[in-house]
Amino acid sequence: DAHDLRPTERSPLRGAASDGGDVGAHPYDGAPTPELMGWLRSDLVLSARDAPWLVPGDLVVPEGVALTVEAGAEVRFGPGDAMQGGRDVNRTELIVEGSLRLLGRVDAPVALASGNGQPAEGDWRGVQLRAGSRDLAFEHVVVRHAYDPVRIETEAPVTLTAPRMEGTSGNGVGVDVAGPGAVRVLDGWIAGGARGVRINDADGNNAPDGGPVD
Repeated sequence: DAHDLRPTERSPLRGAASDGGDVGAHPYDGAPTPELMGWLRSDLVLSARDAPWLVPGDLVVPEGVALTVEAGAEVRFGPGDAMQGGRDVNRTELIVEGSLRLLGRVDAPVALASGNGQPAEGDWRGVQLRAGSRDLAFEHVVVRHAYDPVRIETEAPVTLTAPRMEGTSGNGVGVDVAGPGAVRVLDGWIAGGARGVRINDADGNNAPDGGPVD
């Protein structure tokens, strides 16, 4: 309802006022967010049984909250960005400041894909592991049609086990390491226009070969 101005469960307006209250004329009264987007307020598990999961706008996993995606589940992002926020107002992002556990298997990978009926390179932005994110698992994950499939800014160690990047954008980076944490990419595969693995130093400059990637 375009005339219902109440903040919903995953609205960024909740708790965003300077006094810790809600922003806007109407306080949060328990109204649910009808679609899977916005700020998670509690731990969430996305099962393979109920897949595919549709994410029409940025999904943020804040500090203290965990998002788990079970083996065999598919999550589809966009098209566009219904939240019109994050670093890219035109592409949906999965932004992690808490915990992300993508628990794919060889026979049942997790799929992160475009929600466009006719997918194209760079349809959605990708996964961002922000500074402060912890307890991260990235096991047997297929990322399709993302601009920057995985951007890593966290100080925590991260291991990407058998990731597959497909249909990546020509302007993007398959795995973009922009934080100080140790990163391992084991048996990874990147196809499309993306530039493989990029490692930045503490000042944001491209680091020389031999950075923290196995």
